[in-house]
Amino acid sequence: ISKVFGTDFFEAGLRRRYYRVETINLDMLDENEGIPEDCDVLVISGPWCTYMASRWGEESMQRFTRKQAGIVRKYLERGGRAFIMIDPVSPFWRRMVSPLLTLLGDYGVGVDVDQVVGDWHDVPQPGPYGTMVVAEQPTYRFFAKVVKDVKATDPEGEESVDLHPSVRALRAWPMIFAVECAAMTTKPVFGLRHARILATSRKGWLQPLPGPARAPEPGDPKKQARRTIAVAVEKAETGDPVMVVLGSSNMFIQWSIRYGKVADNEEFAQQVLAWLAGSAEELTVEPKATEVAYGRVDAGTIRTLRFTSVGIIPSIFILVGELIRLSRRR
Repeated sequence: ISKVFGTDFFEAGLRRRYYRVETINLDMLDENEGIPEDCDVLVISGPWCTYMASRWGEESMQRFTRKQAGIVRKYLERGGRAFIMIDPVSPFWRRMVSPLLTLLGDYGVGVDVDQVVGDWHDVPQPGPYGTMVVAEQPTYRFFAKVVKDVKATDPEGEESVDLHPSVRALRAWPMIFAVECAAMTTKPVFGLRHARILATSRKGWLQPLPGPARAPEPGDPKKQARRTIAVAVEKAETGDPVMVVLGSSNMFIQWSIRYGKVADNEEFAQQVLAWLAGSAEELTVEPKATEVAYGRVDAGTIRTLRFTSVGIIPSIFILVGELIRLSRRR
Protein backbone atom coordinates (compact mmCIF):
# COMPACT_ATOMS: atom_id res chain seq x y z
CA ILE A 1 0.00 0.00 0.00
CA SER A 2 1.34 3.45 -0.81
CA LYS A 3 2.18 5.32 2.36
CA VAL A 4 1.31 8.86 1.37
CA PHE A 5 3.02 10.78 4.14
CA GLY A 6 5.60 8.17 5.10
CA THR A 7 5.58 6.20 8.32
CA ASP A 8 9.26 6.29 9.29
CA PHE A 9 8.67 7.70 12.78
CA PHE A 10 5.67 5.46 13.27
CA GLU A 11 7.69 2.36 12.35
CA ALA A 12 10.70 3.44 14.40
CA GLY A 13 8.53 3.61 17.50
CA LEU A 14 7.26 0.09 16.89
CA ARG A 15 10.76 -1.26 16.44
CA ARG A 16 11.75 0.26 19.76
CA ARG A 17 9.09 -1.96 21.29
CA TYR A 18 10.51 -4.97 19.47
CA TYR A 19 7.85 -5.27 16.78
CA ARG A 20 9.01 -6.69 13.46
CA VAL A 21 7.84 -4.27 10.75
CA GLU A 22 7.76 -5.13 7.05
CA THR A 23 6.24 -3.35 4.04
CA ILE A 24 3.88 -5.41 1.88
CA ASN A 25 2.86 -4.49 -1.66
CA LEU A 26 -0.59 -6.00 -2.12
CA ASP A 27 -0.28 -5.81 -5.91
CA MET A 28 2.67 -8.19 -5.77
CA LEU A 29 0.82 -10.82 -3.74
CA ASP A 30 -0.91 -13.84 -5.18
CA GLU A 31 -4.68 -13.63 -4.60
CA ASN A 32 -4.82 -17.23 -3.42
CA GLU A 33 -1.88 -17.00 -1.00
CA GLY A 34 -2.73 -13.50 0.27
CA ILE A 35 -1.19 -11.89 3.34
CA PRO A 36 1.61 -13.98 4.93
CA GLU A 37 0.49 -16.21 7.79
CA ASP A 38 2.93 -14.63 10.25
CA CYS A 39 1.36 -11.17 9.88
CA ASP A 40 -0.19 -10.35 13.27
CA VAL A 41 -1.52 -6.92 12.29
CA LEU A 42 -1.92 -5.41 8.82
CA VAL A 43 -1.47 -1.61 8.73
CA ILE A 44 -2.95 0.29 5.79
CA SER A 45 -1.66 3.85 5.98
CA GLY A 46 -3.28 6.45 3.76
CA PRO A 47 -3.98 4.73 0.42
CA TRP A 48 -4.97 8.08 -1.10
CA CYS A 49 -4.50 11.78 -0.35
CA THR A 50 -6.26 14.60 -2.18
CA TYR A 51 -3.52 17.13 -1.36
CA MET A 52 -0.79 14.95 -2.86
CA ALA A 53 -2.88 14.06 -5.89
CA SER A 54 -3.64 17.71 -6.64
CA ARG A 55 -0.01 18.66 -6.12
CA TRP A 56 1.73 15.83 -7.99
CA GLY A 57 -1.02 14.60 -10.26
CA GLU A 58 -3.30 11.59 -10.17
CA GLU A 59 -0.72 9.39 -11.87
CA SER A 60 1.61 9.82 -8.90
CA MET A 61 -0.86 8.16 -6.51
CA GLN A 62 -1.79 4.51 -6.11
CA ARG A 63 -5.41 3.47 -6.38
CA PHE A 64 -6.82 0.97 -3.89
CA THR A 65 -8.07 -1.74 -6.22
CA ARG A 66 -10.63 -4.52 -5.90
CA LYS A 67 -7.82 -7.04 -5.94
CA GLN A 68 -6.24 -5.37 -2.90
CA ALA A 69 -9.60 -5.23 -1.12
CA GLY A 70 -10.14 -8.92 -1.85
CA ILE A 71 -6.76 -9.84 -0.37
CA VAL A 72 -7.49 -7.82 2.78
CA ARG A 73 -10.96 -9.37 3.06
CA LYS A 74 -9.57 -12.92 2.96
CA TYR A 75 -6.98 -11.96 5.56
CA LEU A 76 -9.67 -10.66 7.93
CA GLU A 77 -11.95 -13.64 7.32
CA ARG A 78 -9.26 -16.07 8.42
CA GLY A 79 -8.78 -14.17 11.69
CA GLY A 80 -6.40 -11.40 10.69
CA ARG A 81 -6.45 -7.98 12.30
CA ALA A 82 -5.99 -4.58 10.70
CA PHE A 83 -5.26 -0.96 11.56
CA ILE A 84 -6.70 1.05 8.67
CA MET A 85 -6.06 4.78 8.28
CA ILE A 86 -8.03 6.56 5.56
CA ASP A 87 -7.99 10.28 4.83
CA PRO A 88 -10.65 12.60 3.36
CA VAL A 89 -10.34 12.36 -0.43
CA SER A 90 -13.13 14.65 -1.82
CA PRO A 91 -15.98 13.42 -4.07
CA PHE A 92 -13.85 13.69 -7.23
CA TRP A 93 -11.35 11.08 -6.04
CA ARG A 94 -13.73 8.93 -4.03
CA ARG A 95 -13.50 6.24 -6.70
CA MET A 96 -9.85 5.76 -5.82
CA VAL A 97 -10.73 4.25 -2.45
CA SER A 98 -14.22 2.85 -3.17
CA PRO A 99 -13.19 -0.84 -2.80
CA LEU A 100 -11.75 -0.10 0.64
CA LEU A 101 -14.88 1.82 1.66
CA THR A 102 -17.02 -1.13 0.55
CA LEU A 103 -14.90 -3.50 2.63
CA LEU A 104 -15.20 -1.31 5.72
CA GLY A 105 -18.95 -0.99 5.15
CA ASP A 106 -19.30 -4.77 5.28
CA TYR A 107 -17.79 -4.60 8.76
CA GLY A 108 -20.22 -1.89 9.82
CA VAL A 109 -17.95 1.15 9.49
CA GLY A 110 -18.95 3.99 7.19
CA VAL A 111 -16.29 6.61 6.43
CA ASP A 112 -17.39 10.00 5.09
CA VAL A 113 -14.36 10.70 2.90
CA ASP A 114 -16.21 13.43 0.98
CA GLN A 115 -15.94 15.85 3.91
CA VAL A 116 -13.32 16.92 6.40
CA VAL A 117 -13.90 17.20 10.14
CA GLY A 118 -13.52 20.58 11.77
CA ASP A 119 -13.32 21.55 15.42
CA TRP A 120 -12.26 24.44 17.62
CA HIS A 121 -8.63 24.85 18.66
CA ASP A 122 -7.34 27.18 21.41
CA VAL A 123 -4.67 29.38 19.81
CA PRO A 124 -2.52 31.92 21.74
CA GLN A 125 -2.77 35.37 20.18
CA PRO A 126 -1.18 38.74 20.97
CA GLY A 127 -3.26 40.73 23.43
CA PRO A 128 -3.14 44.29 24.77
CA TYR A 129 0.05 45.67 26.36
CA GLY A 130 2.22 42.87 24.97
CA THR A 131 0.28 40.05 26.63
CA MET A 132 -0.89 36.78 25.11
CA VAL A 133 -4.52 35.66 25.20
CA VAL A 134 -6.10 32.34 24.21
CA ALA A 135 -8.79 32.48 21.55
CA GLU A 136 -10.77 29.68 19.90
CA GLN A 137 -10.38 29.29 16.17
CA PRO A 138 -12.07 26.91 13.71
CA THR A 139 -9.55 24.51 12.22
CA TYR A 140 -9.02 21.10 10.61
CA ARG A 141 -6.25 20.43 13.12
CA PHE A 142 -7.52 19.84 16.63
CA PHE A 143 -7.07 17.84 19.80
CA ALA A 144 -9.11 14.64 19.74
CA LYS A 145 -10.83 13.28 22.82
CA VAL A 146 -10.56 9.68 24.00
CA VAL A 147 -14.19 8.58 24.21
CA LYS A 148 -15.89 6.50 26.90
CA ASP A 149 -18.09 4.20 24.85
CA VAL A 150 -17.90 0.75 26.49
CA LYS A 151 -20.67 -0.31 28.85
CA ALA A 152 -19.77 -2.54 31.79
CA THR A 153 -21.61 -4.05 34.76
CA ASP A 154 -19.85 -4.76 38.04
CA PRO A 155 -20.61 -7.79 40.26
CA GLU A 156 -23.15 -5.73 42.21
CA GLY A 157 -25.10 -4.95 39.06
CA GLU A 158 -24.04 -1.31 38.77
CA GLU A 159 -23.67 -0.15 35.17
CA SER A 160 -20.89 2.19 34.05
CA VAL A 161 -19.27 3.45 30.86
CA ASP A 162 -15.51 3.23 30.35
CA LEU A 163 -12.84 3.60 27.68
CA HIS A 164 -12.23 0.85 25.16
CA PRO A 165 -9.32 -1.51 26.03
CA SER A 166 -7.33 -0.20 23.05
CA VAL A 167 -7.09 3.26 24.64
CA ARG A 168 -7.83 2.60 28.31
CA ALA A 169 -4.17 3.08 29.24
CA LEU A 170 -4.36 6.61 27.83
CA ARG A 171 -6.80 7.76 30.51
CA ALA A 172 -4.32 10.28 31.91
CA TRP A 173 -2.26 10.69 28.74
CA PRO A 174 -1.86 14.00 26.87
CA MET A 175 -4.41 14.83 24.20
CA ILE A 176 -4.10 13.37 20.71
CA PHE A 177 -3.46 15.77 17.86
CA ALA A 178 -5.70 15.05 14.86
CA VAL A 179 -4.99 16.44 11.40
CA GLU A 180 -7.56 16.73 8.59
CA CYS A 181 -9.71 13.76 9.56
CA ALA A 182 -12.65 11.98 7.98
CA ALA A 183 -15.68 11.28 10.16
CA MET A 184 -17.23 7.85 10.47
CA THR A 185 -20.40 6.14 11.56
CA THR A 186 -21.24 2.56 12.51
CA LYS A 187 -24.12 0.22 11.80
CA PRO A 188 -25.01 -3.10 13.44
CA VAL A 189 -23.45 -6.20 11.90
CA PHE A 190 -24.22 -9.66 13.22
CA GLY A 191 -21.35 -11.04 15.27
CA LEU A 192 -19.51 -7.72 15.58
CA ARG A 193 -19.38 -4.96 18.16
CA HIS A 194 -18.27 -1.37 17.57
CA ALA A 195 -16.82 1.20 19.96
CA ARG A 196 -15.82 4.80 19.40
CA ILE A 197 -12.31 5.52 20.65
CA LEU A 198 -11.57 9.06 19.34
CA ALA A 199 -13.88 11.98 18.68
CA THR A 200 -14.04 15.75 18.40
CA SER A 201 -15.52 18.05 21.01
CA ARG A 202 -19.27 18.63 21.00
CA LYS A 203 -18.66 21.55 18.63
CA GLY A 204 -17.27 19.49 15.75
CA TRP A 205 -18.65 19.99 12.26
CA LEU A 206 -18.31 18.61 8.72
CA GLN A 207 -17.27 20.61 5.69
CA PRO A 208 -17.10 19.54 2.04
CA LEU A 209 -13.69 19.55 0.39
CA PRO A 210 -11.87 21.67 -0.60
CA GLY A 211 -11.81 25.05 1.14
CA PRO A 212 -10.66 26.82 4.32
CA ALA A 213 -12.18 25.88 7.67
CA ARG A 214 -15.54 27.64 8.06
CA ALA A 215 -17.34 26.75 11.26
CA PRO A 216 -21.14 27.02 11.44
CA GLU A 217 -22.77 29.54 13.72
CA PRO A 218 -22.08 28.79 17.41
CA GLY A 219 -24.79 26.83 19.16
CA ASP A 220 -26.28 25.27 16.01
CA PRO A 221 -27.11 21.71 17.24
CA LYS A 222 -27.91 20.50 13.72
CA LYS A 223 -24.41 21.25 12.43
CA GLN A 224 -22.24 21.02 15.55
CA ALA A 225 -21.90 17.73 17.38
CA ARG A 226 -19.32 15.19 18.56
CA ARG A 227 -17.80 13.64 15.41
CA THR A 228 -16.27 10.18 15.60
CA ILE A 229 -12.83 9.85 13.97
CA ALA A 230 -11.72 6.40 15.18
CA VAL A 231 -13.65 3.16 15.72
CA ALA A 232 -12.65 -0.23 17.14
CA VAL A 233 -14.33 -3.36 15.77
CA GLU A 234 -14.31 -6.62 17.72
CA LYS A 235 -16.15 -9.92 17.80
CA ALA A 236 -19.29 -9.59 19.90
CA GLU A 237 -19.10 -13.03 21.52
CA THR A 238 -15.43 -13.21 22.47
CA GLY A 239 -14.23 -9.59 22.32
CA ASP A 240 -11.37 -10.59 20.02
CA PRO A 241 -10.01 -7.63 18.00
CA VAL A 242 -10.86 -7.34 14.31
CA MET A 243 -9.80 -3.85 13.23
CA VAL A 244 -9.37 -0.22 14.17
CA VAL A 245 -10.34 2.41 11.61
CA LEU A 246 -8.88 5.93 11.90
CA GLY A 247 -9.95 8.88 9.76
CA SER A 248 -6.43 10.22 9.23
CA SER A 249 -3.01 8.85 8.30
CA ASN A 250 -1.01 12.05 8.70
CA MET A 251 -1.30 12.01 12.50
CA PHE A 252 1.96 10.05 12.57
CA ILE A 253 4.25 12.12 10.37
CA GLN A 254 7.17 14.02 11.86
CA TRP A 255 5.54 17.32 12.80
CA SER A 256 2.34 15.86 14.27
CA ILE A 257 3.40 12.56 15.89
CA ARG A 258 4.60 14.65 18.84
CA TYR A 259 2.83 17.99 18.84
CA GLY A 260 4.72 20.28 21.17
CA LYS A 261 4.50 19.03 24.73
CA VAL A 262 0.73 18.50 24.80
CA ALA A 263 0.12 15.51 22.51
CA ASP A 264 1.81 12.18 21.83
CA ASN A 265 0.26 10.34 18.88
CA GLU A 266 2.94 7.63 18.85
CA GLU A 267 1.73 6.22 22.16
CA PHE A 268 -1.84 6.16 20.85
CA ALA A 269 -0.79 4.13 17.80
CA GLN A 270 1.26 1.73 19.88
CA GLN A 271 -1.62 1.13 22.28
CA VAL A 272 -3.98 0.40 19.38
CA LEU A 273 -1.52 -2.04 17.79
CA ALA A 274 -0.87 -3.75 21.12
CA TRP A 275 -4.59 -4.37 21.50
CA LEU A 276 -4.90 -5.66 17.93
CA ALA A 277 -1.89 -7.94 18.38
CA GLY A 278 -3.28 -9.32 21.63
CA SER A 279 -0.34 -8.03 23.66
CA ALA A 280 -2.19 -7.31 26.89
CA GLU A 281 1.06 -6.76 28.76
CA GLU A 282 1.83 -3.81 26.45
CA LEU A 283 -1.40 -2.02 27.32
CA THR A 284 0.22 0.13 29.97
CA VAL A 285 1.73 3.57 29.92
CA GLU A 286 4.80 3.90 32.07
CA PRO A 287 4.65 6.99 34.30
CA LYS A 288 7.65 9.25 34.27
CA ALA A 289 9.96 8.50 37.17
CA THR A 290 10.16 11.21 39.80
CA GLU A 291 12.07 11.39 43.06
CA VAL A 292 10.23 12.88 46.00
CA ALA A 293 11.75 13.43 49.45
CA TYR A 294 9.46 13.48 52.46
CA GLY A 295 10.17 14.76 55.98
CA ARG A 296 8.40 15.89 59.14
CA VAL A 297 9.21 19.09 61.07
CA ASP A 298 7.67 19.85 64.46
CA ALA A 299 6.87 23.28 65.90
CA GLY A 300 9.96 23.34 68.12
CA THR A 301 12.29 22.74 65.22
CA ILE A 302 10.61 25.50 63.23
CA ARG A 303 11.12 27.99 66.14
CA THR A 304 14.78 26.99 66.42
CA LEU A 305 15.38 27.47 62.68
CA ARG A 306 13.61 30.81 62.75
CA PHE A 307 15.68 32.05 65.73
CA THR A 308 18.89 30.85 64.08
CA SER A 309 18.20 32.44 60.69
CA VAL A 310 16.76 35.70 62.01
CA GLY A 311 18.78 36.23 65.17
CA ILE A 312 22.04 34.29 65.43
CA ILE A 313 23.29 34.34 61.82
CA PRO A 314 22.81 38.13 61.29
CA SER A 315 24.42 38.78 64.71
CA ILE A 316 27.51 36.81 63.67
CA PHE A 317 27.90 38.94 60.52
CA ILE A 318 27.48 42.12 62.55
CA LEU A 319 30.08 41.00 65.10
CA VAL A 320 32.59 40.04 62.39
CA GLY A 321 32.09 43.40 60.68
CA GLU A 322 32.62 45.28 63.94
CA LEU A 323 35.83 43.37 64.66
CA ILE A 324 37.18 44.21 61.20
CA ARG A 325 36.31 47.90 61.71
CA LEU A 326 38.13 48.05 65.07
CA SER A 327 41.23 46.29 63.68
CA ARG A 328 41.47 48.82 60.85
CA ARG A 329 41.20 51.78 63.28
CA ARG A 330 44.18 50.45 65.22
